[in-house]
This record gives sequence, structure tokens and C-alpha cells, in this order.
Amino acid sequence: MWTHWILDLDNTLYSAQTGVFDRVDVRIQQYLMARFGWSEARARAFRLHCVQHFGTTLRGLRVYYPHLDPFEFLDYAHDIPLEDLLKPVPEIRSVLAALSGVRVIFSNSDRKHTARVLDLLGLADLFEVRITIEDLGFIPKPHWEAYATLVERLRAIPSRCVYVDDLLENLRMARRWGFRCVWVTHGTPPDRVPEAGIIAIPTVVDLPRAVAWL
Repeated sequence: MWTHWILDLDNTLYSAQTGVFDRVDVRIQQYLMARFGWSEARARAFRLHCVQHFGTTLRGLRVYYPHLDPFEFLDYAHDIPLEDLLKPVPEIRSVLAALSGVRVIFSNSDRKHTARVLDLLGLADLFEVRITIEDLGFIPKPHWEAYATLVERLRAIPSRCVYVDDLLENLRMARRWGFRCVWVTHGTPPDRVPEAGIIAIPTVVDLPRAVAWL
């Protein structure tokens, strides 16, 4: 029935409690301070502004500093040790391997980071398609254009695709496109789901249970 299973990468295939993005956040902060000579407070304020208005820090940098090399930023931000944080989870692999349809990674991260994470999680061979920030022209989720690129790249009918993410703002946009949406909460109370059409599950391991409600 489902032609594509589209999954976010970071904080979806693994829990935010691993601390991966805590380390990335530190690197982003350090990058802004080193690159522009900003104070910690100014860098933090800029990041907050970018996330609120553009979705990600990188998108804000692209707007305000269009000549900045995005790969310089991405390489710096993702230059962190991951081996001590990410390990294979056999239950997640079993669930994903059993899915009938094309498995897709749809991420605001870059190809190198995506490959590292999938390798460490032992899932690299399961995803036939990877759509990362380079493929999106550095326009991230939840921007409309990112989903337009996704649909065009997959030649997919959204109503026949399951979309899985840990961020509600990404799911809301996916729902507008007609995707069947699953929110990986990692313990966040599911009563925070703001609208019909978004199924909440604790982890990706619970994905088969969500399918019955889609």
C-alpha cells in the first residue's frame, strides 16, 4: 500500500538524549563566534533569530551572508566524535528492514553527516534514497520548497507515502502536502499533537503499530 517510507535522520532514528545535537550546537556557536568575531550572546541571539524566521542557522546565514560557503559551515558543525554516542539498535533495523516500499532519508543535514550516522547505526544499506540539504538547494524543512523537491525527486504521490519526523513543524508541512505523518516523540507527551492526521509513537521501533492508524 505504501510506496515510500520517508524518515528524518537526526533525533528520529536515534534519541536526542544521545547528545549528538548538543555537540553540534556547541560547534555552531563556536563557528559563529570565530567566523564573525561575535560574542557568545550575539551568536546565540543570531541563531535564535535564524531558527525562528528561517528554520535553521544555515538558512539564515545564506540569507544574510549569501557568499558564505555552506560546506565550510556544515563541515565545522558536524566535526564531532560520534562513535561514543551512536550504536546499532537491532530492533530498529528489524522494523525498517521489514517495511515494504522504498526507504528514504530526508534530512536537513549534509551527505557526509548522514552517511556517518547511518553507518554507525548499522542502517546504511537499508535506505535506497538519501535526500539531504545539498539536494534541497540548502532550503531546509519545513520550507515548502524542500517538500516540493522531495516529491519531484521521488516522483511520489504523498498520500501513498509515510513521513516520519521528530519535529512537529516538519510534520505540519508534510501534512499540508498530503503525506501520512508519524511523530517520533521520544517521550514527549503525545497530547501535544496539535491536529488530526499526525500519529505519535515513542520511537521508530513502534512504527508498525502506527501503520494501523494511518
